[in-house]
Amino acid sequence: MERETVEAAVMTLQSRGERVMSRTVRTMLGRGSFRDIHAHLRELGTEDEEVVPEEKGPLVRSACGTAATVPLGTTPAEPPPTWLAAAEERLSVAIEAENAARRAYDFAPGSERDSCGEVLLRRRRERNQAEQQVMVLRRGKENLIHGIQDGRVALRYAQSELEQAEETARSTILRARRHVEQTEGALARMITDLTTIAGAEAIPPTP
Repeated sequence: MERETVEAAVMTLQSRGERVMSRTVRTMLGRGSFRDIHAHLRELGTEDEEVVPEEKGPLVRSACGTAATVPLGTTPAEPPPTWLAAAEERLSVAIEAENAARRAYDFAPGSERDSCGEVLLRRRRERNQAEQQVMVLRRGKENLIHGIQDGRVALRYAQSELEQAEETARSTILRARRHVEQTEGALARMITDLTTIAGAEAIPPTP
């Protein structure tokens, strides 16, 4: 940001009678760093005291469609690898190590053959362990996939049962309410008839 550009913006603001600040200059110019503008204004001796806002990093669009500010000099953090991905990576490394140990054993001179054989056996055990871990995780993955699918079916069935139970309950409550209304009506008619025949004093007390 050139000093002359900032100075021209200052003169324009002053001619309008507006307050000269980093924010107002930046708004007028539509560009430039707050810190650069603040420094030029201090040199010109025309700026009111204010706190210079902190420079922010670029806006990164998230997967949900919202904008998030990333600090300068950083990149969005990548999610950590899954257990299965990490195990498959370890298996790949173990296979490469075993192949390297096998080549070393095949071309080793007689004096080093025993030590190279021990290294090869060790690398083979490591590869077997890595394979077992991958197999366990893959089996667990498949079991969980099937479990989730079965769980979704069970959830739909349970929701259907709940809806049926609620409908049954509503029907039962409606029948019971009608029964109460019918009983109240019949009782009221009998009280009216008794009052007409023998007077209100003949009505028996409510138990």
